[in-house]
Amino acid sequence: MGRYLDMVRRRDQPRQEDDASDLLPINEGSPNWLAEWRELASQTAGLLPDDPRLSPVLEGLSRCDEAFLANDYPGFLRAKAAVLCLMKEVPHE
Repeated sequence: MGRYLDMVRRRDQPRQEDDASDLLPINEGSPNWLAEWRELASQTAGLLPDDPRLSPVLEGLSRCDEAFLANDYPGFLRAKAAVLCLMKEVPHE
C-alpha cells in the first residue's frame, strides 16, 4: 500500500480527525513533487533583485514549472539541478 499525502484543503471545510477523504494515495515509486519544490524554495530563498543569478534562476524555475505541469519528472530534475548549480555560484557584480 502506498503512503498518503495531505492535499490542500478548502478553508470552508475543516478536517475531522477520522476523515481521510482529502488524502491522496501515492505509490512508493511516484515522484515526491512537494519535497522537490520545497528544496528549490529553501535553496533559492534570499535571492535578491540585484543578484546576477536572479534571471537565470527564474528561467530555471520556469522550466521546473513547465516540467511539473507536463508531469515530466526527469525534465524537472534536470531543471532543478541547473537551478541548484546556479545557487552554488558566488554572485559576481
